Amino acid sequence: MLKVLKRLELIKTAITLEDAEIIELQILKLENIDNDEKIQEILNLISETRYEHVINLIDAYIERYKGVILYEDPEIQGLKVELKILEKDLQDLSEKKNEYLHMINEFNAQSNLRLGELIQEILRLRKELSFEEMKNKADNNKEFEEAAKQYKQTKQDYEEFSEDYTEQLKEMPLELTEDEAKELKQAYRKAGKLCHPDVVIDDVKEKAEEVFKILNDAYAKNDLETVNKILKDLESGYTFAKSSDVITDKDILRLKIEDIRIKIDSMTDEINKIKEEETFQVIDEIDDWDNYFDELKEQLEKELEELSLVADNKKKSVKDVEPISVVSDISEENDYWERLF
Repeated sequence: MLKVLKRLELIKTAITLEDAEIIELQILKLENIDNDEKIQEILNLISETRYEHVINLIDAYIERYKGVILYEDPEIQGLKVELKILEKDLQDLSEKKNEYLHMINEFNAQSNLRLGELIQEILRLRKELSFEEMKNKADNNKEFEEAAKQYKQTKQDYEEFSEDYTEQLKEMPLELTEDEAKELKQAYRKAGKLCHPDVVIDDVKEKAEEVFKILNDAYAKNDLETVNKILKDLESGYTFAKSSDVITDKDILRLKIEDIRIKIDSMTDEINKIKEEETFQVIDEIDDWDNYFDELKEQLEKELEELSLVADNKKKSVKDVEPISVVSDISEENDYWERLF
């Protein structure tokens, strides 16, 4: 009731100031709650642009309920407003962080789809060529040692990339149209504000964490259907009460404020670290992803062609002149090399 009366006061003041924006904002706030007949009459007059009796009706309504309004400590009011503002700041930072992570995930997915096979083949050829180089240096201990190190590195590069590439292909996010991507982002933002576990009361924190995790997982996978379902459930069903809307104890409010400030600092640090990552900086400099990947694909195809040519020439030379070496007939798959390393 207290908030309703305060919003009516704001409408009355806005009318005297002829400030239509404030009036519209407070009308939206009042329309989202259950109102009695008198409030609805006031809202109807305003919606019909009939302001002649609005101020008198507001004064009468405020006078009618003035005696039943409970006193609210101004310090508590101030603390609740402070907490509400900090809650919003934390939610905005959390949203920004998850959007950055989503962007990086999307970039990596596109990189795998467009370039993964090329990169894997290039690394495989590098590994094979370094192995042949090592075999050819078998009669010279010093050169062999250096070649062996090079082979070990190229082998590791190939195996690590192949393992990551295979796993990432299994976790590829769904492909969305441009409109679907916009819808996903908007739905995620709305849902995230309704279930963020850092701003809800302790009694529902665990449940909020569960919903928030499912929401973030769906967002990472571009699962628009699941994100929309979560949003629909939050808007029409179970809601999570925020600390700033419920808590009235000064000491608890102060503790919550301090906790939120610490989380804001931590979230800011996390965002800064993400922005310092090489992948983020690369993305930040790209104007057009399609052009970027097309140019990179062209470069990789050229490198693969050159490596293939080198590999073919080496095979021809081996057929023409069989190298004299105690290990010339040992294949790369032979466990001798595993024991060597």
